[in-house]
Amino acid sequence: MNKYFRLFTGILICGSIFSSCAEKFNVGNEVDEDGYLAATQQVVGIRNEDGKALFTNVEIIGDNTTVNFYVESSKPAASAIDAVVTIADESYVDEYNAKYGTSYIAYPAAGASIQSGQASITQGQKKSQAVEMQITADASLNQDFTYMIPLEVTSKSANSGKMHYVLVKDYRGQKFASSEKPSGIKLISCMEVGQTSPLFHKSFLLQNSRLPLFDYVILFSAKIEYDTDQCKLVVANPTGVDGTLRSGIVQELHDMGMKVLVSILGSTYAGVAHLTDEACKTYAQELANYCEAHELDGVFFDDEYTSYWDYPGLTSPSRERAARLCYETKMAMPDKLVTCYMYTNTYGFYDAIEGVEPGDFVDYGINDYGRWYDETYYLGMERSQIAPGSANFAEAYARWTATPENLQRVRDEGYGAFMVYCLTANQTVWSKELESLQNIAQYLYDDVLVDTGYRPECTW
Repeated sequence: MNKYFRLFTGILICGSIFSSCAEKFNVGNEVDEDGYLAATQQVVGIRNEDGKALFTNVEIIGDNTTVNFYVESSKPAASAIDAVVTIADESYVDEYNAKYGTSYIAYPAAGASIQSGQASITQGQKKSQAVEMQITADASLNQDFTYMIPLEVTSKSANSGKMHYVLVKDYRGQKFASSEKPSGIKLISCMEVGQTSPLFHKSFLLQNSRLPLFDYVILFSAKIEYDTDQCKLVVANPTGVDGTLRSGIVQELHDMGMKVLVSILGSTYAGVAHLTDEACKTYAQELANYCEAHELDGVFFDDEYTSYWDYPGLTSPSRERAARLCYETKMAMPDKLVTCYMYTNTYGFYDAIEGVEPGDFVDYGINDYGRWYDETYYLGMERSQIAPGSANFAEAYARWTATPENLQRVRDEGYGAFMVYCLTANQTVWSKELESLQNIAQYLYDDVLVDTGYRPECTW
């Protein structure tokens, strides 16, 4: 009976809170249609070696770096297409910052060059030969900043698509660790940080390469919450996430080459799949500021445990709304990862937003346990951006999908990631966890698992 009383009381409180916020919250829902071109037009754009059309992230570890780009047309060329790729004026950096609330700095003009931006697409084809850009680093770079290089493509025989932005970070002279394995497959861990310290990931190495087993660690979980005093959506930190961020753990994982993301769940007031366009933009800024403040590498959107109410800045939940939030988040922090749990409203993104395909603003789609949805559930996505058939290490579950057969399938079919949930030192499930991790080392990386025995305490 108590739960019904709490629910009724919550409804009364929420009604009064949000009626007072209604006039303060910007609930605009305008759509910018500039990015849309008629399907009959021939459009050329720039893509990087990973097939991304909008952003390329470059981490400088030496004085000279080479990056390859390609000109790609929207449909096979009826006749040969000649195009030119050039570095655009730095005013485009200012324009991007003004539009999306970022603070990128134009890369020094003398430090980036394209010797010959000429590119040709032969008749019947869609992709040109590589266009090479050289990035030279010198003492003028500030390692605290992220730099931007805007690229544009022009052609006399086709329409020009969107700008391509190169985000550059200088890591020279710093301790630069990497978890990159030869197979290229990323191992993602989504961890219950209220139960186990994320430093537990440091215990697992590969015997031959000496690389860490894990690539990405997701802190599960922060929440999208409504601040009733400020009348705005904010990031709410449960104890486990807050303790992780305050204790220096993120830097320790970075020092081993692992990236750290924060999971964003729904809450009593709001979720990731019912924000208006304007609310998506403002919350994306909150996330960008949050990730910057805590040196996080991105976000993991999870549409679970949400009470979807009709409040200012919120609308009916849908996959289209979730996609819009992902898009705005990527635009607000293009140098960070935007990932989605392929569950309820956070997959099935079949339409472009502002002319940008979901494959360009969702870096990874991560499957629910035992499911095997492929890249077709996000328009424009490559199979290398999908983690199928995740393994659940929680004690209450008997389904373990890190079997030799499933892991070999991940590799044979060209998938780019695999996820485990709830890594724990709990002895009741440890033997099965260890077997699964050994399988991952063998079948994804042709290596042998080393468990150093490191068992850090969770102190919060």
